[in-house]
Formats: sequence, C-alpha cells, structure tokens
Amino acid sequence: MKIKGILSIFVILIMITGLITTLPSVCGSPSGTIILTDKNDYKQGDTVYLTLKATGNVDHFHVIAKEGSPSSVDYVYDGNVPATFVSGSTYEGTCSFKLTHGDKYVYITALAFDSDGYPGLEGEITIYSEQFLPNPDNPNEDGTSGGTFFVLAPTIGPLAIFISIILVLFIIIISIVIIIYLKKRKQGRSKQ
Repeated sequence: MKIKGILSIFVILIMITGLITTLPSVCGSPSGTIILTDKNDYKQGDTVYLTLKATGNVDHFHVIAKEGSPSSVDYVYDGNVPATFVSGSTYEGTCSFKLTHGDKYVYITALAFDSDGYPGLEGEITIYSEQFLPNPDNPNEDGTSGGTFFVLAPTIGPLAIFISIILVLFIIIISIVIIIYLKKRKQGRSKQ
C-alpha cells in the first residue's frame, strides 16, 4: 500500500511539474526568447544585427548587450525592442548595435514581455569581437566583415534547469523505492 501511495505522489508531482512548464504557453505568456545573429564572426567596427523571436502574447523584447562579462557594466546596448506579429503565435523584433571595441566577448540577453509586463524565459548568447588590425596593403579598408546568417540557440533558463534537476531527483528516488520494494517482496516469497 505504501508503494502505491508513493507512486501516486510521484505521478502527481510529475503532473505539477509539467503544468508549471506548460502554464506560460497555455496562458499566453511569452515563451523563451530565441536570439539570432546575422553572422558568425565579428570584428571591431562591425554592426551586429539581432533578430529576436518568441511565441505567446508578446508586446516587446528587452535586450542587453555587455562587453567583458555577464556582470559587466560596460553596456553596448540596453533597450526595448517592439515585437511584430509574424504568424500563428510567433512574434519577432530586430535591433542592432556597433562593436566599438575589439578583443572582447559580448554577452547578449533578451526577454520577451507580454502587455502586462510579465516576462518569458531569457535567451542569451555570447559573441566575440576580434580586434581590428588595419591592412597595410589597403589603408582604406574599414575592418567590417561579411558573413552568412547564423543561428545561436538560447541557453536554458534557470527555471528550466531547476525543474529538470527536481524531476531527475524524483525519478531516482522512485527508482530506489521500487528496487527496495521488489527486494523485500522477493525476500518475502523466499521465506514462504
């Protein structure tokens, strides 16, 4: 009887976890933000063009780009970007900023917000700005580089990581309980 009770609790917890992770999309709150860059490699002086995408009820995005480290106060960009309806429940926004320094990592985070100000999950990427070294053979070269469209997937947000860890722990605990139950049951049969 105890095993059935424990299994019932486990099933209920899995259902609650599933509800927590799907509740934002059911209620229309924004999903996690996906950040797309216009190319792979950047050099000092290049302009970074970002496309932000999210689903749900999206009013705008908030984008922050910092040089050096995620906790840096050296902001390259910090602003709201209007969301435009694309199709279905997908919205997107675009923004750009110029890389004034070279030999720096730029940490970019973006959040989609609904019209009530509730955010979705944060998307983040990191790009590297190479230092521009002028070409002595071509002094008119401005250091900008061409490239192809490149997609960087967002990092899993802290809430998703926490829920995943809790779910794995529950599965481990239930597995241990089931193993103990089966061993006791086997011992009980061998005594008869």
